[in-house]
Amino acid sequence: MREEELDDRVFAVQVQPGLFADGSFSAVPDFTTFNFGVEICQELLQATVTDQRGSPLNNTSLNTDAQEYVCNSLGGAIASRALGLTYAQYEAFAQSHPIRISNGDTYAIEVDEESYNAYPQTGPIIK
Repeated sequence: MREEELDDRVFAVQVQPGLFADGSFSAVPDFTTFNFGVEICQELLQATVTDQRGSPLNNTSLNTDAQEYVCNSLGGAIASRALGLTYAQYEAFAQSHPIRISNGDTYAIEVDEESYNAYPQTGPIIK
């Protein structure tokens, strides 16, 4: 759609409490911050699976899995830091919350402590 076609449209976003069984990111502002981090990554990055020579495999399922893996990993790190979790708390979350992909689960990519601490503690994106 062109921008002028969007002028008369109304968009609504419904936020809800976190869905993690252990209560991680359970408050609405926290879960919204987590999801926002994941979705911003989805919009900004495009993961592509390649062979050993760096040539794209052109496998939609693998690319979708890679996208979920990368963006859920980074989204969890960004949200954890934004919400003021210590690096140890973030690590514990990343290690105990596998990411669903098409053929099962995989553990998150863990951001190193220096990179984690470089991100600002901004608080939740909504109040």
